[in-house]
Amino acid sequence: VPASAIRGPEGDKGDKGDRGLTGLTGAVGPMGPAGPAGAAGAKGAAGAVGPMGPAGAQGLQGLTGAVGPAGPAGAKGATGDKGATGAQGPAGLMGPQGPAGVAGAAGAQGLQGIQGMTGPRGADGAPGPQGLPGLNALQVKPVIWSGGCNRHGGVDPSFDQTEWYCLSDVKFNSAPEYFQQTSDGIGLSVLIPGYYRIRFWSLAKSTGYDFIYAYIVVGGVRQAATEEYIGDQQFHHYQMDVVVPVLPGQPIGINIPAAATQRWYNDIEGWSGLQVSFVGPLN
Repeated sequence: VPASAIRGPEGDKGDKGDRGLTGLTGAVGPMGPAGPAGAAGAKGAAGAVGPMGPAGAQGLQGLTGAVGPAGPAGAKGATGDKGATGAQGPAGLMGPQGPAGVAGAAGAQGLQGIQGMTGPRGADGAPGPQGLPGLNALQVKPVIWSGGCNRHGGVDPSFDQTEWYCLSDVKFNSAPEYFQQTSDGIGLSVLIPGYYRIRFWSLAKSTGYDFIYAYIVVGGVRQAATEEYIGDQQFHHYQMDVVVPVLPGQPIGINIPAAATQRWYNDIEGWSGLQVSFVGPLN
């Protein structure tokens, strides 16, 4: 290049060329005979590694080492494809019958079927034997309790100071299985439910100008009443008669409130009394 020439700018780096083909490995030549030992020269550069000699005979097997620890479990392999179904085997022998299972719940009731036609009437049967004759009115025993109180009651100081008519006297009781007096002596309980007629009467008097009154009470409820204003200070009568249904445990009693001037009289000479009679069953 002339010294006077001007150097232009450096051009772009060219692309890397393709790698050439690897050459064939040459055959190893035969080893020559050893030459006489020369004088020890200066240590030359390390020579190339010679070819590996033939393998020696197998040595004795060494001792088995201790078993190492188990390695971690490998990941689960993918599920293999399902194999083809084998041919149907022959049917086995039938086993014994198992126990019956628990009965299931009853199903819903089905719809009622259509009413069938009435069949023909059968022949009349032979008449039965004649029943026993019933009791006539003369043979039926009445069921009645009759009694009263053996002392006077009311505001008079010599009288019993009470508001309830006592049942200390029993005139008669035709049916003890129907009636029982209460322990307080002022009530009568029935032992058989039914309709009962209750009748009460008593001589009464007021010492002034006042009312006289009395009540039939059944189970704590008033069922009949008698009231009268007395202005003449003369003797009068309580009169009550009623039929009511009565149950066991509902005592029958006569309530006579203590008015300021009222008094009533005992049953000794029939001046007062209570009668209860059975009329009939509730049903």
